[in-house]
Amino acid sequence: MIYLSEPLFSERPWGDPELNKLYGVNSELPIGEVWLLCDFLDKRTPLKDSCKTVFPMDLVSDFCDKPLPRFPLLIKLISAKDWLSVQVHPDDVLARKLEKEPWGKTEAWYFVSDGTIAAGFSDPGVVNKKDISEIKAEDLNILDVHKGELIKLPAGMVHALGPNTRLLEIQQASDLTYRIYDWDRPRELHLEKARLAIKPSLTPEIEALKDFETRDMGIFKLTLTNKASGKGIFVTLEEKPRAYVVVDDSLETKKIGLWIEPGEYWKGVSYEV
Repeated sequence: MIYLSEPLFSERPWGDPELNKLYGVNSELPIGEVWLLCDFLDKRTPLKDSCKTVFPMDLVSDFCDKPLPRFPLLIKLISAKDWLSVQVHPDDVLARKLEKEPWGKTEAWYFVSDGTIAAGFSDPGVVNKKDISEIKAEDLNILDVHKGELIKLPAGMVHALGPNTRLLEIQQASDLTYRIYDWDRPRELHLEKARLAIKPSLTPEIEALKDFETRDMGIFKLTLTNKASGKGIFVTLEEKPRAYVVVDDSLETKKIGLWIEPGEYWKGVSYEV
């Protein structure tokens, strides 16, 4: 079966009015995130084929060949006009310990525009030289990124998304984010939890993802292709991305897209559901 996901939209103060135009959405604040595929908390993207409408959770056993507490992957299109917070996500072990959540948040960013990000400490020893409350974006590697490049952000790597940057975010279905610094905006910080989550030795690696190349990140595999078969999520890379969920079927398009498959990780996890 092949299902087309109906996206959901999230307003953000740092959002991009261009997303409103692309998707024909009127909102008080500009759209910053388009949730292309999710079934988590209050955000559930309907999946439609020619006969019926379902939700990702309805497909989880078929998609991962085992029951899980929620659909494991979440995919967003994010476009920022300002710096987002400097933040870190916990790994699975810490997520269970601190939050009673089944897993933490490892993610990957595939850039659909040029832009700027901050990722990893320029000096890993900064966590021993500064109190965590003193850490700012300048303590991170400030990196120029380009359309078509990919970066993996494992749980524990401190990062921030910079202005005028648009990307596809592929992540574990988790909302656990610990803010460290937010550019003096009046939002809650999570310094003590962030202190536990940070893995200062993690360093960013940016690479180009070329046609028909695959990157296996354990939790998910990413391939740039126009053909897909088996089980996965196909995201179009046109100006207005859309997501298709493929379950034991095949799909072929005229243009290259991003094919996202569940990784070996999900075969090894076991949760009560």
